[in-house]
Amino acid sequence: CVCVCVPALNISLSQFLRVCVLPPFCQTGPLFYRAMPPALASRFVRLLSTRGKSRPMSFSLNTKEVFNKKLDFNERVYCDDMDGTEYPSVTTILSHTKPLSSSLALKRWQSNEIAKHGRETYDDRRLQVTNRGKVLHTWVERYLTSHETPELSETEPELSLLWMSMRPVLECVDDVRVLESAVVHRTARFAGTVDCVARINGQMCVIDWKTSKKARTLKQSHDYPVQIAAYREAILTDPSRYPHFTAAGLWGALVICHYDGTPARVFVLDPDALSVHYKEFEQRLTTFRTGVDVETARLAQLVSYSALLADKTKIV
Repeated sequence: CVCVCVPALNISLSQFLRVCVLPPFCQTGPLFYRAMPPALASRFVRLLSTRGKSRPMSFSLNTKEVFNKKLDFNERVYCDDMDGTEYPSVTTILSHTKPLSSSLALKRWQSNEIAKHGRETYDDRRLQVTNRGKVLHTWVERYLTSHETPELSETEPELSLLWMSMRPVLECVDDVRVLESAVVHRTARFAGTVDCVARINGQMCVIDWKTSKKARTLKQSHDYPVQIAAYREAILTDPSRYPHFTAAGLWGALVICHYDGTPARVFVLDPDALSVHYKEFEQRLTTFRTGVDVETARLAQLVSYSALLADKTKIV
């Protein structure tokens, strides 16, 4: 016990003997950790709660930005350390194959924001949102591995409210198997980084953490379910890295926490729903590979057909 606890708790041997071993024999209390300082007792309880449990799996791959000449943009790629193959990221694929209506709506919103606040302010706000998301992911990872709660700062009220929104959901998460780990689908040739695979309310799920300034329904959650479906499929096709997962037993969960501090919403996706979302991802992956968007192609066909009808009308 001494060999395990002293290094894990980062305390001296004398301190361990004084607060952990001697009190029970001196009958100072029914539970020896009552004699500990609160912070030390908390660390000791966390150690006991994680005893015998393996740490969550986490694999990393190198990433880089490369210019896609065919589609004329920079794309993020993952470099497989096994054979050096480069795979486009799931987020890159989805961001460059948005439906035409979504792309137009996003560009309209960006133009309004830039006109209202200026380009520099708009870029600064986007960077702040990205950084807050990274910090929140770090806090969640630490909490799930060691139950370490963040030290909230008054200078960052948005982060405090996001954590307040996320915390109740984390109480329902256990049996964490994967955290912040790269996934690769070598057959379909794409990759990404999954946030978490764990049980949430008893069901093993691929979990994705998101933030939002307003409450959203599942239909308003953009491409997030499609993203989760792609990650799940990559996990299921890689049993060497991610064993013991089955298609029937691995679900999906989208967790959206709010900037106003209200409890995060959890959308659970069963295997049937994820299969539908993955079929959409496959279609968009084809679009990404070929550079031809299905919706745009249909629109072009309609325009051509309308022009043909107009010409025939003129001839008549």
